[in-house]
Amino acid sequence: MLVTIVAAAVASLFSFTMRKHGLPDATLLSSLTFLTIGMTVFVQGVWAGPLARLLHVRESGVAGVLFLGGNGVTVAVARVLVAAKIPAAIMDSNQSNLYWAENNGITTCRGDVLGPFRVVFSTDPAVLAGAKEVLVIDENEGGGH
Repeated sequence: MLVTIVAAAVASLFSFTMRKHGLPDATLLSSLTFLTIGMTVFVQGVWAGPLARLLHVRESGVAGVLFLGGNGVTVAVARVLVAAKIPAAIMDSNQSNLYWAENNGITTCRGDVLGPFRVVFSTDPAVLAGAKEVLVIDENEGGGH
């Protein structure tokens, strides 16, 4: 992106200098530069997806959501997502919150991302690998579900 900005700035400067010295068609330099930038962005946008599929580097499947905190609101939202076929998991350090979430059909993993060691324990590595969104919903100390 920085190269694009530099190219546009330099082309505008050259175009201004050329016009100042009376060279004909000096404005075409800026126009041609911006047309080239626009076409480059368009071509890359159109071909990025198919090329990624062709090279087998595109991630497939629906992106999941990892909730940090296993309270009632989290479990309710996760249940709605799972019902809509969107992968959802809950991470919490409180085992009773995780047990409650598992009984509601939610994938869980035990961890404390805010603790001093940021420990994450999961029996299913896909819980963390599939999460593209992380949502923190926590409650005050001493609460429960």
